Amino acid sequence: MRRTWKNRLLPIVLCFALASSIISPSLAKALGNFDLSSTVVQTPINEYQADLAPGVKKEQYSFDGKDGKKIESFVVDVDVHNPNVSIEAGTPNNGTAYGLQPVRQQAQAANSTNHQVVAAVNADFFNMATGEPVGIVYKNGQAVKATTGQPWNFFGIKKSGEAVIGDSTDYAGMKDQLQEGLGGNAILVKNGQIYQTPQTGADKEPRTAVGIKADGNVFFVVIDGRQEPYSAGISMPDLAQLMKDLGAVTALNLDGGGSSTFMTRELGGDNLQVDNSPSDHMERPVANSWLVVSKEPSDHNFNSAHIEPYDQSFTPGTTIQFSAKGQDKSMASAALPASGLTWELSDPSFGTIDENGKFISNGKTGQFNVILKYQGNEVGKSIIEIAEPDEMSFNSAELNGARNSEINLGLTTTFQQRNVKWNAQDITYDVPDGMGTIDGSGVLHTGNQSVSGTITAHLKGSSLTAQTKVTVGQLPIVLSDFEGDIGGWNTTTANRGEKGTISLAKYPEPVRFGRQSLKMDFDFTNAQKAATLGVFAGPGTDTEIAGNPQSIGMWVYGTPEAQGYWLRMNLVDGNGKTQTINLTQEQPGIDWTGWKYIEADIPASLTGPFKLSGTQAIRLLSTKSGITGPMTKGSIYFDNIRAVYGDKMDDLNPPVIDSINVDGKDFTTNSVNVTAKVHEYDEPFKTGIDWNNIGIFIDGKDYDYSKSKGHFSYDMDGSISLSGLKWTDGAHKVTLMVPDKAGNTAIKTVYFTVNAGSPKIDIDKKQDQAILGDVFDLAVKATNPAEISGSNIKMKIDKNFPVESVQFANGFNGSTYSYDAETGSLTLNLVNSGETAATADAATIHIKIPPFTNEGSKLTYGIDEANLSYHAPQDNSFVTTYSMLPANVDVKGAFNVTAEPILIGKPAVITVKNSNNEFISDAEVYANIEGSTNPILLGKTDSNGTLRVDSITNEVKRVALYAVKDGKYSFPMNTQTYPSLLGLTEIKNIISTPTSNPQEMSFTWESSPLAKDNTVIQFARQKDYDKKGERAFRTVNGSSSNQVFSSDPDITKNGIVRVNHVTLTDLKHDTTYVYRVGDGENWSSPQEFTTLDKK
Repeated sequence: MRRTWKNRLLPIVLCFALASSIISPSLAKALGNFDLSSTVVQTPINEYQADLAPGVKKEQYSFDGKDGKKIESFVVDVDVHNPNVSIEAGTPNNGTAYGLQPVRQQAQAANSTNHQVVAAVNADFFNMATGEPVGIVYKNGQAVKATTGQPWNFFGIKKSGEAVIGDSTDYAGMKDQLQEGLGGNAILVKNGQIYQTPQTGADKEPRTAVGIKADGNVFFVVIDGRQEPYSAGISMPDLAQLMKDLGAVTALNLDGGGSSTFMTRELGGDNLQVDNSPSDHMERPVANSWLVVSKEPSDHNFNSAHIEPYDQSFTPGTTIQFSAKGQDKSMASAALPASGLTWELSDPSFGTIDENGKFISNGKTGQFNVILKYQGNEVGKSIIEIAEPDEMSFNSAELNGARNSEINLGLTTTFQQRNVKWNAQDITYDVPDGMGTIDGSGVLHTGNQSVSGTITAHLKGSSLTAQTKVTVGQLPIVLSDFEGDIGGWNTTTANRGEKGTISLAKYPEPVRFGRQSLKMDFDFTNAQKAATLGVFAGPGTDTEIAGNPQSIGMWVYGTPEAQGYWLRMNLVDGNGKTQTINLTQEQPGIDWTGWKYIEADIPASLTGPFKLSGTQAIRLLSTKSGITGPMTKGSIYFDNIRAVYGDKMDDLNPPVIDSINVDGKDFTTNSVNVTAKVHEYDEPFKTGIDWNNIGIFIDGKDYDYSKSKGHFSYDMDGSISLSGLKWTDGAHKVTLMVPDKAGNTAIKTVYFTVNAGSPKIDIDKKQDQAILGDVFDLAVKATNPAEISGSNIKMKIDKNFPVESVQFANGFNGSTYSYDAETGSLTLNLVNSGETAATADAATIHIKIPPFTNEGSKLTYGIDEANLSYHAPQDNSFVTTYSMLPANVDVKGAFNVTAEPILIGKPAVITVKNSNNEFISDAEVYANIEGSTNPILLGKTDSNGTLRVDSITNEVKRVALYAVKDGKYSFPMNTQTYPSLLGLTEIKNIISTPTSNPQEMSFTWESSPLAKDNTVIQFARQKDYDKKGERAFRTVNGSSSNQVFSSDPDITKNGIVRVNHVTLTDLKHDTTYVYRVGDGENWSSPQEFTTLDKK
């Protein structure tokens, strides 16, 4: 009996042709039948079969493996000889661009009229950052990706319709014949024997594979894993054995793990559904997929019926309501006839069924069929079992829930390991006093008491019992509060150039509870791009979590530099398997600043007891780094990691600031009143706004109630006001802080501008871009300075861009400045020494742009605090402070460096241009070579902006090239040195391909890029060659280009080959030729081709 997963049914479709009348379908295997004979299977549990479309059938095998652990396997069989069935490569949006998309969406994108995907599985391994698959991609007869950077195997469909599995050599010989093709890593079965079983992932994993049978038909297999006791997964040797036992004479392993997806068209419907249970508990976006397509015309006219429930067991005395879905001859949906349908039992001794499909069991045990007829002809059949359970258990030995809530107890009964659906009359319960009541579906409805105890279930008429410990009203338990020493907490990384450290933070650094929090410093700035980066922290050893929590929560202080990172957590489940749960979604990731409580749900499908991972309790991730993922340096803070069991009697959310009236506005008067609307976040345990501790800061100055009587006021209806003040001209920064009585604080910052004709100070940039190695200038401008004696300005300038100096104008003699390089704080004390012009530059700030700043960086700057000093006294209500809107400027390279792929043994050619695409002469070009301490000067560019270097290194190394002229720099061009993938005299992968002209033949082959730079073919008619030998050859020259293989993270596996191309013309019809290819010195062995007969 098939295990029902997430209450989803996988019933069988009984479909058949409709000619002059409806024909009875053949009975499919189900329930206890099991026809898979395999040494991988220790104990069969159930086999399930269903037709998806003519020529396409799915099966599910449930069994215990050799170690006694359960395995759920899913199979789709494809008749490739059926002209209305095809196997096609699925890609994101059915296009040719690399990317990631769930299998479901790839399949939906490929659907069209009479071209319906009825089954789909994930396919090749891929780069999770870029979406580039490891292997080849052929789609609709076109090469989307024709080469790979490493030896890789493939599964494909030839243009003839034949299915093939092969290695790199096989591919080279048949690539022009491929209609569809995708990669895979190991040929599991070859010539009917187990062939390759390399370690791929852990020992037992979710797996996906494809096999070809002796008759040429194809089947795909998905094995669920990492989800004991539901399914443990399978090893590579056992997968190979299973593929062989399922009939494969050749089989290929595809991507597995969280990628493994098995999708089919719902039976009796038109939509796709995921049949398996992906181990990530979600449909993972993948690079490509295999789609099984039915081209059978669909008219949606009734032909047969699919009946639910199907392939299920029930307890004696059960009442079952059957239903049906209509299907047409293609097995797509069809409306049921309005009349003429009748229900029958194959054996009436099991009970009765009425005209509406309602069956009432009389208690007899065994198996029988429920039959649906239309006008007396059988159109559908369901197999049902009535059984006395032989085992009963709760899904979890321990459950937790909140008061006044519902808890699904997860009581299951089985017969010979197949699930048996029980009814309310079958079960009685012993429930502790005050815990609540249990309804007929096995759901506990808790009361308002906090109570803990054991619930015992009894199966009537038997001695079977089951127990589970239930705790109601358990408050969260703090797992780490970081109040003592740091203990065993430490950091690790994904080893892609990231850096991370942790420490304990104390006030004035962010602390949410107590006196300390955990501070994680991270640096992704020099890590790999287009990768998944990570800095991880954990308590050193796996930490046990009491009870059975529903989620794990923590307080996280988001900083500006932490924006966009994906926050996750690893747990260790009751089976010792690592499980990852999301504290944020991948997108947008961390999207707040300040403290926020976040929580990660523990999927109900996971088995406890749980432990907090010792190494990755906190996972800070950047996916697609440098593309969509951030690569910044900074800090993030954590406090009170806790296990949550249902009840949370704390206020976790800050108040809501609805609006601040001055946000983004310009005013032409100095009299501006600031008002705000706020309200408390609505939740059961809200504590209310702490009105007495509201903070309002203008230009960094605190205007709370105690300091601003007569100006600051609030109304508990949600209004806050700062009125009766006059503001100096310029920008003003308003920060409103609204706490609640639990300490949650909402913070909002806005800006407004006053332009009333009064004196003001502005900070303006003098250049649009900051150039590497150059100096960037900010101008301090004074408007109407005659009325002011000076100004004190505290600025914050990105500390990665040091202030070299400040130059004061003549009208501001006596001004001074101070600069703290560690914090980037710059203080200007402007003294007006007699400037009276309407506008004037008071000072120029010179900022150095370091030459090795990361590409994509921005120079940020702003005012923390500033105020004007006036010659004449000002009214008490006049505010002399001001600010500025946050500003930034892009950092750009002065030059662009490009280079041809650097082939070891050949000169390297490097070109330098400026941003206007003009060649730059006399630019010094440097190389940072992996493993070297200092950069190497390669030379200077010529008048054409080009530098030719005989050799950079004779080893395969990562290399960064950059240019310098007049103190200005380019960003580095990151590349590597490449070896030749072929020996000097090697010639490989010779392919001859007919063109549309029968008198032409096209040839390609690979050779060493270090060989003589000639592309030559010599050919002769065979009869001439037999007489004269090589003297009969005619010579034709062709063209060549270098092909770079660069996708392997192990750069020693990357390299370059020369791809040669020649086309022969004016050939004789129906003639055999002898030919050889080469460079004029090195030749292939003679080969033959025959032209087509003249039609």
